[in-house]
Amino acid sequence: MILKRTIRGDRYSQNVEVVIYNKGVNIWRQEVRNGKTGWTLAVYERFPLKDGIRYTVEVTRKGKDMEVRVDGHAVGWREETLPDQFYVGIAGYKG
Repeated sequence: MILKRTIRGDRYSQNVEVVIYNKGVNIWRQEVRNGKTGWTLAVYERFPLKDGIRYTVEVTRKGKDMEVRVDGHAVGWREETLPDQFYVGIAGYKG
């Protein structure tokens, strides 16, 4: 899941990515600095998820506080980089 400032422009602009995989959840911040894309791991939580299973993922926001819920687990963090209004997208990766 991608949380992004704008729907226009380069895919590799500032955004937040929520990555769900078989070992849990990673929250990454992506920024372009001096023309180069950089990633920072904002928060992670480790718990087992099974391959091939469809999980419901919920993202909530209250001010700058964010929370992701999946399979009975909750991951919370403070996200200062997103504006009051932003776009949400989904990208699928396997690997």
